[in-house]
Amino acid sequence: MISEAKRIEKIYSGLTAKHYDLPISHFFGKYKKLAFKQSSLKPGNRVLVFCCGTGLDFSHILKIIGPEGKIIGVDFSSVMLKIAAK
Repeated sequence: MISEAKRIEKIYSGLTAKHYDLPISHFFGKYKKLAFKQSSLKPGNRVLVFCCGTGLDFSHILKIIGPEGKIIGVDFSSVMLKIAAK
């Protein structure tokens, strides 16, 4: 019998991981950009992102924290984390 954790990981590992950002990025993109712009993030900050998925928010964060900053992404899906690392 497959555990609940394994079942959930399986859902977010296959095609879901490859196409996860498509509906989200189109609808929420401008709001996410605005939210990060109005945040208290500063150049050089270290940012911990829980449930980072494929790292869709990373580009917005990196524009603010710059190359001297660092993002640490945490997610349940190892496949999504591999996409986020790229």
